[in-house]
Amino acid sequence: MTVKKYETGLYDESELASFNIMEDRPVNNFIGEKRLEANLRAIDAKLEFNELKELDIDRILEGLSGILPYSYLMKIRDIIWRRWQNVAQFRFM
Repeated sequence: MTVKKYETGLYDESELASFNIMEDRPVNNFIGEKRLEANLRAIDAKLEFNELKELDIDRILEGLSGILPYSYLMKIRDIIWRRWQNVAQFRFM
């Protein structure tokens, strides 16, 4: 029996490196839309954000270094940072 990648959640290094972190993927939420940008557009109120800092990402990832490979942690760090930049830019335009 072949185990599919989405069942294990494991990626090899080349797949992880080529993973498009900015791809518009479906999201689970209660706002009503299935895409992040559409949800942000649906919020009519002005949203205020604190600036994301490196220390914030460190806190989010705290305790995972013994659980996830370093390459996964770096990819997660990149996802958080790049998506934060995208959301902040989108909301403040």
